[in-house]
Amino acid sequence: MDPAQRLLAERRLVSAVARFHRREPMAPDLRADALIALVRERGQLPTSHRGGAPLSLTDAQLLDVLDDLVLRGEVEREGHRVRLAGHRPELGAAMRERADALLAELRDAGASPPRPETIARRLGLPDGVVDALRQSGELVAVAPGVDYPGDALDALLRRLRGRNMSVADVRDELGTSRRYAAALLAALNH
Repeated sequence: MDPAQRLLAERRLVSAVARFHRREPMAPDLRADALIALVRERGQLPTSHRGGAPLSLTDAQLLDVLDDLVLRGEVEREGHRVRLAGHRPELGAAMRERADALLAELRDAGASPPRPETIARRLGLPDGVVDALRQSGELVAVAPGVDYPGDALDALLRRLRGRNMSVADVRDELGTSRRYAAALLAALNH
């Protein structure tokens, strides 16, 4: 393998993983084939562009370069999934502030919160942040399209616990719709 091509491939692979982590801060990793697709996509730049030198390595050669990056400790790999060494999903300060604003808006909505994806788009949160909040337990999906911040859900369920209530009773108690009342009863009984 040409040393110049190897060096170019190393830079592009590491750069592509870093770009992915910036774009999807809560995603723990990406598939190796998706990484190679990102490198190929980036190679579409005009040759006059800085970093636009053509990469002539095959996908198999790029995987070999990726394996060398793993051996050197620059990249970590588990099966077909790769990430920068030491990368852990987390939101930066600005994204954390937006995620907190999303959770606060859901809390303020009480028993009838809007869809979190709608709020996330308005606040400029990247795709995947809502799913990551669900995985962390900060956001709990109780039915399709019905999510509550974990602490808000706990408070609502405490309010209902130990009482024999129908969907209509919950609806009236919380001043919400039948849809939310049924979702909360299901969460209570789960």
